[in-house]
Amino acid sequence: MSNWDSDIAAMSLSEAEKNGLQVYRNYRKAFEAHAEKAFAKELDDEKFDLRPLEQVGKHIASEDVRFLPVIACAYADDQLNNMFKAELAKGGPSGRKEFFGPFGPVSNLFNRIQLAYAFEMLSQDLMLDLDKIRQARNDLSHTWDISLLSDFFTKGPVTEVFPIDTLLSERQDWFPSARKSLEPLLVFRIRLIWILARLTYEAGCYARAKKRRLNPVQALYGQHHPKRLADIANIAGEESRRIISPQSPASHT
Repeated sequence: MSNWDSDIAAMSLSEAEKNGLQVYRNYRKAFEAHAEKAFAKELDDEKFDLRPLEQVGKHIASEDVRFLPVIACAYADDQLNNMFKAELAKGGPSGRKEFFGPFGPVSNLFNRIQLAYAFEMLSQDLMLDLDKIRQARNDLSHTWDISLLSDFFTKGPVTEVFPIDTLLSERQDWFPSARKSLEPLLVFRIRLIWILARLTYEAGCYARAKKRRLNPVQALYGQHHPKRLADIANIAGEESRRIISPQSPASHT
């Protein structure tokens, strides 16, 4: 056997040792692929309601931009709440009810984001982006003078979330009307839709993949990903197209 991966071939090992290492790696990859396929099938066989994401996507595309952080955070709060209810162990000294009570560890959005980040129940970069939206919501809720918001969506935490909009022009098959430069308010809408779409996807799958000892990123976004990924991406893509299109009412800010 001499068909080694490049890194194994470069190792200072005997041929027999390289063969053994390559066999082990091939077996591990085959086992992981089988587990990923089984996990994807389990998710594909489940009923998954896409209507909440469709509804919030339409709101993000069309509502007054000042309301968007509030809408997004309320939706995210529901998604995280449902995830924790599904994943937290039942029972306990005082029961699960105390976790969600007014003084419980997952009683509010901030705590839920922090715990999901700390215990890697969701992608950490996603939680960092979501926390920036939470900060934006808090800033808006404490600002009564609208004139002070003129630079809100061009500076500060909302501009630091992952720039999914920069990738749209590279997918002309999905976004034939995409422009390399979009107005900041349109950019914010697009980024927000994709954050919520990703959260919807991971909230129901990420922790479950970890319980099965899978690499959650590979299981959810790799070659054997569940069909749910495409269904959710299609919703986010459709709303993004509505925002990008000059004829779309969502493009008016």
